[in-house]
Amino acid sequence: MRGKPLATIISAGVSKFGRREGVYARELFAEAALSAFHRVEKLDPGKDIKAAFIGQMSEAYEHQAHTAPIAASWAGLFPAPAMRIENACASSGSALRCGIMAIMSGLYDIVLVGGVEKMTNQPTPEVTGILATASDYPFEQWNGMTFPGLFALMATAHMHEYGTTEEQMAAVAVKNHKNGALNPNAHMQKEVTMDEVLKSRLVSWPLKLYDCSLITDGASVVILTKPKLAKKLSDNYVHIIGTGQAQDTFCLHERESLTTVKAAKTAAQECAHYRDRSSPGHFLSTRERKPDHRQGCQDSGARSLQDGRRSTKGHQCRRAPRLLHDRRNYRL
Repeated sequence: MRGKPLATIISAGVSKFGRREGVYARELFAEAALSAFHRVEKLDPGKDIKAAFIGQMSEAYEHQAHTAPIAASWAGLFPAPAMRIENACASSGSALRCGIMAIMSGLYDIVLVGGVEKMTNQPTPEVTGILATASDYPFEQWNGMTFPGLFALMATAHMHEYGTTEEQMAAVAVKNHKNGALNPNAHMQKEVTMDEVLKSRLVSWPLKLYDCSLITDGASVVILTKPKLAKKLSDNYVHIIGTGQAQDTFCLHERESLTTVKAAKTAAQECAHYRDRSSPGHFLSTRERKPDHRQGCQDSGARSLQDGRRSTKGHQCRRAPRLLHDRRNYRL
């Protein structure tokens, strides 16, 4: 194995995803947590898990804030502290990174990391508005932009620059739905054809219904521990040998390019840095990073070599000789 592990996953659990009527987010989280607990019999969750890091994008779906302690208590985690991580679509990925850092720091030996959303309580227009709060209010939301609209801008830019076709994008939807049909916990266990995707209802051109993610309810968790403790607790574990996180300009119009997500690339480079190191005893110091000429940008993307998934709505800061606008003088 290249690179020493930073932390180790000894169990994982997931709830059933879909329109879960009559169920609160806390119950979904408990469902996923119990699934993880049952897979590691040597663990006493209430005694051994010392902290919980829980990703959740919004409290608006259930009109319920302070959600991390609620979710952790319903999972039986007492008196472990629980912290909610909100980072838009990267919330759970960022929670995982927090869990990794907690293990690497030596503060905790075992932590629980999870994510949960209960979105179907609200009608589609309300959900669209809640999701839009993760975009910039004066420069995007105020002008009627939604996340399907923002991603449609990126898609049309890609079509213009590279000649990408609607059929090529539809092929991604076909592939994704085929994978979902194999997962008993997936919301939509149905394959779709190319023709069905292309003829599905238009959401924001060129994105159609089957191109877009579902409004759904669900939760997932993993249990992290120190690598040296993993064998004592489980025979089935996964080492995390890298982690990375980066950010870019918050607003889409400030990016150098609409056809790439630089934050994901930067995060992946940091992730690979750990894999290639002989000792992963610390995160990149400021001296090891390339100089960053701008600080304080919002939003972030997180990537982990644990499963290779990208969880990002982040953006890589670009060199700007001057501010494009003065937010202090902006009035609605």
